[in-house]
Parts: sequence; C-alpha cells; structure tokens
Amino acid sequence: MEYQLNVPTPSAGTQRQTLNPYKHELAGHTQAVRDVHFCHKDVHIVTASDDASLRLWNVESNFCVSQFRHDADSPVTGCDLNREQDRLLSSSWDETLRLWDIETGQEKFRAEHDSLLTGCALDRSVSEHIALSSCNNRTVCMWDLDAEAKKPLHTFSGHGSTVTACQVNAERNIVVSSSMDHTTIVWDLRMPHQVLIRLKDHVNVVCSCHLSQCGRYLVTGGYDRMAYVYDIAIGQYRTKGPSTLSHHEGSIGCCRHSPNGRYIVTCGHDNVFALWKTRDYSMHYKLKNGHDNWILAADFSSDEKWVATASKDCNVRIWTVESQPLETYCDPRKKLGLNVDKCTRCGREFSAVDATEDVNPDEGKTVSGWCVICRLKHPSRLFEGL
Repeated sequence: MEYQLNVPTPSAGTQRQTLNPYKHELAGHTQAVRDVHFCHKDVHIVTASDDASLRLWNVESNFCVSQFRHDADSPVTGCDLNREQDRLLSSSWDETLRLWDIETGQEKFRAEHDSLLTGCALDRSVSEHIALSSCNNRTVCMWDLDAEAKKPLHTFSGHGSTVTACQVNAERNIVVSSSMDHTTIVWDLRMPHQVLIRLKDHVNVVCSCHLSQCGRYLVTGGYDRMAYVYDIAIGQYRTKGPSTLSHHEGSIGCCRHSPNGRYIVTCGHDNVFALWKTRDYSMHYKLKNGHDNWILAADFSSDEKWVATASKDCNVRIWTVESQPLETYCDPRKKLGLNVDKCTRCGREFSAVDATEDVNPDEGKTVSGWCVICRLKHPSRLFEGL
C-alpha cells in the first residue's frame, strides 16, 4: 500500500498574514511530549509522553489510532522504530525497555533495568534486532531483541554522569552516547570495552546526539545553547574543531539530521526550533514561539518536506521545511491583526500600540523606530528624530 502525506503548502501571502506555518497539531497527551517520529511513509506519527503512554497518530485526521502504555505515573522518555516500521521501541522511568508490535499492540520484548531509562534507539542500518537503552546509572545497554534471555549483550561504561541519549549504526560498528558529564562518547562495537572518541567541546550537559544516516556525521546539542557537528569518519574536527550551530537563546534539548542529510534541526528550551543546511551549516530558518513551552524533540518526514516538533505544552505540531523566511515568529499579536514592527535600536518586536509616535511639543520632533523599553532606557533621547 502506498502512503502519502497530503498536506497543502500555505501560500506566501497567507503565511505572511497569519505567520502560522504549521498545518497540523496533534493534541491529546496530558503531559509533556518527549519524543516524536514520522512513520509509515509519513502517514503516521508516533509520540512518547510523560503521561506514561505512546500514541500512534494519523497525520491527515489528527486522530490517535492506537496507544501503548507503560506503568502508571512513569514518563516514557523515548521511542524509536525499526527499519520496517512495524516495531516500536520505548524507554521509561519504570526502568523497562519495551518492544511493541504496532499493528496488534502486543508487547514483544521487555528488558528490566535497575535504573531509570533516559532514552532508547534501534539500529536501522543492517540489523533489526539490536537495541540500546541509555540509563541514569551512567551506562548504555545493548540488547538482542531476538534473544530469549533478557540480558544485555554489552554494557558501555565510561560516562561520569547520567547518559542522556544514545544511537547505534551497526553497519559502521558505531555506538554514540551523550551525557550530563558534558561529554559525548563514540564507541566501536568491535571493541566495546574501549572509548573510541571522547568529545569535550560542550561546557554543560549534553542533551542530545544524533548520527547522520550514513554514519559519518554526528551532531550534539546541550545546555550551553550550542550544537556541534563532527565528521567522525575523517576526524578533521581534531585540528579545526567541529562546525558550530549557535542561534539559540536557551538550552538545546534535541538535534537531529534529516533522512537524506540535507538539514539538521535543533530545538530547545527557548521555545525555538531552527533548521540548518548541512552544505555550509547556514541557518535555513528559525521559528520562535512555535510552542507555548519547551520544545523537547523533532523529526523530519522521509521526503524532508515537513518537521514535527514535540513540546512540554503537551502538543505536537507539523511545519513545512521549504518556502520559509529566515526567521519566523508565531506572535499572538499578529494573529489578532495588530501591526508588529522591529525596534531599530535593539531589534525587539513591538506592537502597533507601542509604535505610535511620541511628539515633543516644544521641539516638534518625533521618534517612530524605537520600542518602549529603549525609549524608557534613554529618556534624554526620547524625542530625538531618528
């Protein structure tokens, strides 16, 4: 059966008028949404939430097709799909890693841990049965989902604090993990007891790490508001340093490559998500206030035309990748029809109410390009013409 995501692209005029470029909102979770993935040729989206559930959504109808539940009051911290997208992996604070049959909803695998799980990953390169779980006991566990004995194939130990994210590419024999110890580690599956690469460019918690589909490029993001891109195949970063993505004003909670490697998305606690072109690591566009709270995760559709973002505001929204301005604001004042201008001094946006000209009756001069805050900070220049 052929699937197609049939979401019309908004026209440029409509986009400028509403400044609301998302076409779908998936609302139904009662707590923060921690992870999101497109699946089934972009007809469906799967989400993981702090409300202890995973949900499968139909993108066209915004309808929840099915739910998968962990133990009550245990946030689901991550999810991933296998290459065939008929199995769903999930991690939870109930200390279990679980594999679900998406069609039947049956639990196919469960691995008990002795610590909270912060994330999970499935190999999509050559193996359908290798899975990872990242733990707050500073380790990453690797599992054989086909094995009868529910014991890890290997435990990667080398971090000094909670492991925040992990990923595996068995074709290139690579496992990567990020941690609250400010580092990201690259492991070689052929030498699992040794740290292959330890990256130390972040100066705070590293929240996220993600490998490109080819396994060559690694992107990391953290509390220091920075995202770094490494070519781990060539190792040029050792002498020239990593490529830097730095336009966030808050912690970066997630970073991810697009399927064909054309883009990277970063999203964070500043309620912003940004798209970057991997050709030169320039910003494609940045969207502010796209959610009402922190943006915790993002994922690309398979054709790279759409980005889904998951937020602490309990919602998932879908945005167009193409035909966007460099920087877009979902400003509620614009939705009310107010004119919003940008301060010529500080760059802050202000509404038409603030933009009215102040007139000095003695000199007859006006100021029309400054916001109220700048005018109040500089009372001596309040009535100077610009």
